Formats: sequence, C-alpha cells, structure tokens
Amino acid sequence: MRFSVQILTAVSLYASRTFALGSLGFNLGVQNNDGSCKTASDYESDLDTLSAYTSTIKVYSAANCDTLQIFGPVAEAAGITIVLGIAATGTYDEEKAALQSYLPNLKKSTIEFIGVGSESLYRADITADDLASEISEIQDLIADIEDSNGDSYKGTKVGTVDSWNILVDGANAAVVKASDVVYANAFSYWQGQTMKNNHQGIHRY
Repeated sequence: MRFSVQILTAVSLYASRTFALGSLGFNLGVQNNDGSCKTASDYESDLDTLSAYTSTIKVYSAANCDTLQIFGPVAEAAGITIVLGIAATGTYDEEKAALQSYLPNLKKSTIEFIGVGSESLYRADITADDLASEISEIQDLIADIEDSNGDSYKGTKVGTVDSWNILVDGANAAVVKASDVVYANAFSYWQGQTMKNNHQGIHRY
C-alpha cells in the first residue's frame, strides 16, 4: 500500500476533526502493489510516513505474509500499537499458530486489540455462536502466552469487527457478550448518508 502526498495532505486537514470524534488510525496492507509480501524495510517506510498522523495501525492477519512476525517488531520499535486482525475462517488455525509463535517476541502493550474476523457475520462466513466460541478460544489462548517481559497477554482486548447493523442485531448477541470490545464499521457517506452530509453520518453512528 502506498500513501500519496495528496492523501496525507487530506489526512492532515481533517485530523483535528477526527480526533474530536475518536482516535485516528490506519488499515495497512501487507502486500506491495506487485503482490509480493512486504518486508521489514517496507513497513519501516510506511511507518515513517504514517507515524506523523497516528500511533495505531490495523492489520487484517497475523499469519498472512508473516505479518505478526515481521510487522510486529517494526511497529513496536516505532512506538506504534497494533489492532491485530485474525481470520475467523479458512486460515484460523494458522492465525492461532502465529499468535503462539510471535506474540512472545513483543510487549503486551504493543497489541491494542485482537479482532477475530472482519465483517465475517455480515458476509455470513460464520455463525454467531461459532464466532463467539472462537473469540473465547483466543482469550484463553493468549492468557497462556507471555510477552517479551514475561507478562501474560491475559487482559488484552479480544473481540470482532463488523458492520454496526450486524452488531446491534439481537441474533448476534452471543458475539457481543463474548467480546471484550467490538469495533463497529460505520461508513459516513454510504449507509443512508451522502458525501455532502458525511460528518452527520459519523455523529449518527
């Protein structure tokens, strides 16, 4: 993922408004434009740019492209905290293995949140009961992992990320109950809002 000067200029113009509403963070891709996996040097370059605007980066997998192994130490060295996504289906076992292998190399404080699945309920990739079970499993898993200082990851927030309307649907209550925190996706100029009225969408949700 490359960040143009134009994009970052826009970010700087709107940063003060965003901080008034919450924390500003970025989702970061783990592959280069040619499809190759990013190296530590690639991540260092990304963070050289992004650290002027945020101290939090979200990635969508611990296992894909060895993200946690490679990006984790780079982020920690730069003082960046990680919102760490892991797949709830498909590579879920690989995600668990990556947590067990590479969380011990980091400080607990580097991991802000572990999100099991990303709009997995919205896409009907998994049932609410099964996702709730996975969230509980990850909570138990990390409680048995020690960080680089010998501290348990117990207490690190675990939950999921999904569309706001999915999270407020009572059929998915088991997921909310199992989670320490849930992250709600609410798009300011899509769900019932025009681009002209985008700030109203943010306040609404």
